Amino acid sequence: MLTMLKRSFSTLFQFDQAHLETVIPSEGRKVLIVNGGYRGETATMCGLKEDEFCATLEISKGLLKGRVLHNIAYEDFSKIHA
Repeated sequence: MLTMLKRSFSTLFQFDQAHLETVIPSEGRKVLIVNGGYRGETATMCGLKEDEFCATLEISKGLLKGRVLHNIAYEDFSKIHA
């Protein structure tokens, strides 16, 4: 997979997926769910299952606030830069 980013000054960066590394935030940090039925929801990282490459997240805003999601794959959420 090829990822392309465009900066405001018209420079285009291209990255092959093989050159990217997944960064998993620490417990208590905010994440954005980017895949699945909860896409777009903001959540808090509650725990990791490193051997299964997944995490437990708790929805932190909106109508679903407080809902705990188990076994969310690493590729289905992203750290929110604060």
